[in-house]
Amino acid sequence: MKYKASCFNYNAPLGEDSYVWMNGVSGGAFKVNREIHAQVQAILADPNHCATEQEYSLRDQLVSLGFLVEETFDEIGFLKLKSRIARYGSEGLGLGIMLTLNCNFACPYCYQWRVNKWLSDETRQGLIRYVSKMMEHKRILVIEWFGGEPLLDISGIKNLSEQFLRICKEQGAQHYEAGITTNGYLLSEEIAHQLSQLGVKRVQVTIDGPPDIHNKRRILRDGRPTFDVILKNLEGAVKHIPAVVVRVNLDKTNSDRFPELLTYLTHLKGQLFIGIAPVVPTRAAQRYKEFCFSRCDYVQIQCHLEDILKDEGFLPLKEVDRWWRSSIFVFCGAYQVDTYMIDPDGHLYKCVALAGETSTKVGTLLPSGEITYDWDRLLPWLVWEPFEDQTCSTCPVLPLCLGGCHADRLYPGYQGGKVVLPCPEIREDLAHRLRLKYSSSITTMIS
Repeated sequence: MKYKASCFNYNAPLGEDSYVWMNGVSGGAFKVNREIHAQVQAILADPNHCATEQEYSLRDQLVSLGFLVEETFDEIGFLKLKSRIARYGSEGLGLGIMLTLNCNFACPYCYQWRVNKWLSDETRQGLIRYVSKMMEHKRILVIEWFGGEPLLDISGIKNLSEQFLRICKEQGAQHYEAGITTNGYLLSEEIAHQLSQLGVKRVQVTIDGPPDIHNKRRILRDGRPTFDVILKNLEGAVKHIPAVVVRVNLDKTNSDRFPELLTYLTHLKGQLFIGIAPVVPTRAAQRYKEFCFSRCDYVQIQCHLEDILKDEGFLPLKEVDRWWRSSIFVFCGAYQVDTYMIDPDGHLYKCVALAGETSTKVGTLLPSGEITYDWDRLLPWLVWEPFEDQTCSTCPVLPLCLGGCHADRLYPGYQGGKVVLPCPEIREDLAHRLRLKYSSSITTMIS
């Protein structure tokens, strides 16, 4: 049998005498010293002319890990098949529910317009009927609670959760779980316990720096600070919620204080995960644009701060895996057929960042549980494929992003006029990602 090197082999130096290798399709990985690294390169360059037993052994390992594939194997076709299965063959239903567009915070960079809207009774009834109908032929239900601030309507979460759990039991569903994105101010330990009893397994809370920084950015609408309350609530939440994520939104005004924030969270190390993200100047926060990083600057800062997180023990390997896109075959749930974001009026969207802007809605949920689709807006989400895009189809990191964020293509102005190709940062920081993921632990060692 003849072999060829995969088009999606990546490598990066780990130090002066070691390298890490990873394949973007199979997810296979290994690290080697400089000598074996040279041998790997030689075999990948000419895999069909091994001369020694050691070379044959090394080649067999490269085949088993996906670095070498059969000469006639169509890697793009394989990716296309896996992507289509992930997008159109799901046995699950995924719904993001915006209980309200109202919020008790007044964050200056918020991407949403604050509106005093709440999930209507008609939309609630439509949701229950829609879920009941869909779960007749689905096995998994995943709910994400959003706002505004979703904990302003904890009774709504309780009522709908109980209905969803009942439906899943009656329909014989295999799995139900929920997550919530909240500012954390109302997330008392009692509320966290209630959420856990309602199937909530993930919670994301934002802290933007040490107290003096956070309290200038994440403030109540009356101007009062929030850091101490949120920290206390996190201490209670980790006792009940399996996955607690602290998100830090970074820009020019707080990135240099990020290491100091970690000192306030040291006692929670191992009980929560800290992730970072850039602030973007959305249409709702254009006046904040001057404080936002350029893409190039943010990639450099991101690499530096993630190294700090890893060194301080806040970035365990299993959490780094969540950021790695090999073997996932879909960039975002927005690409999947049965995944929607629902606003308080019953309008359906494909992206939480667009929710509430009715010019981007892809359908409307009726009280009957039926959906009327806006096909001219929905189809571009569902039929576009990166394999048909000349830039994406020839990009070496294609299997790690599968086309990136489609909202940037369809609505290039929704993030402050962003019009560049929506490539994830991994295109610029691939070597950093490899080192971050594999420097201290790895699945396979070739010797």
